[in-house]
Amino acid sequence: MSMMEYNLIGDQYTGVQVICTAIACSFSFGFGVYLWWTSHPKPHTLDERERKLQFCNTLNVHILIWNSFVGLQMLSSFDNIATPTGSWVDLTNYGVYCLTCPLENYQVALLAGASSQRTVEIMIQTFGIMSTGLFASLTPLGSETGLKVAGFFFSAFFHACVVYSLNLIIQEASNGRESLSEGRSYLRRVCVIECVFWLVFPLLWVLGPEGFDWASGITVRILLMVVNNAAKIVFALYLFIVQEAWTVRTVCVCV
Repeated sequence: MSMMEYNLIGDQYTGVQVICTAIACSFSFGFGVYLWWTSHPKPHTLDERERKLQFCNTLNVHILIWNSFVGLQMLSSFDNIATPTGSWVDLTNYGVYCLTCPLENYQVALLAGASSQRTVEIMIQTFGIMSTGLFASLTPLGSETGLKVAGFFFSAFFHACVVYSLNLIIQEASNGRESLSEGRSYLRRVCVIECVFWLVFPLLWVLGPEGFDWASGITVRILLMVVNNAAKIVFALYLFIVQEAWTVRTVCVCV
């Protein structure tokens, strides 16, 4: 099977799969443009939390728009790498994961007022998830299954480290009153949203051809793309809602 035979829309992707891809990417692009149009930074804002939320929304604008393009790129095959067993790895996806996912956790650390140590730790741990996941994806099943399992183990280990770091960030920001398992702050909620979505990715990876090849490759890739776009949209949407609510509260207090 040649690389061009693998991912061309007319040959391998069904109409439903292409429509799902287009809808998910359209939502991501549309919401990114909406955020950009409605969330222009206010340079004279005095409230520190509002400035941080404005910065995060601006960052999410570019993440969403870029992510929508990468979702469409999945229908192409120019960046696919074949493994010796015939499976395929989409390098652009991992490149985007390695950039955007640490930026999401940087936002969490920023909003929490976390120390530089916590910020650097969680960003490196997040990058560790993606880089070791790429290693596991490129390692073929068969003679090197042990290395593949090792790569998945290290990726899962970094994933656990990220969850632990998020818990520490919440505890330190609330002086011990909240954690990942309890609390009512917007910071805890955004961390829970992230953890819930991020649990889906390793499950789909295990099922797909980059993992242990237990499910249809194209179906899993479409699901990964949809979940990836949904995770970033929900993350950005929640922070946007928090910013809007905080802005209204600040205006009411000033009046």
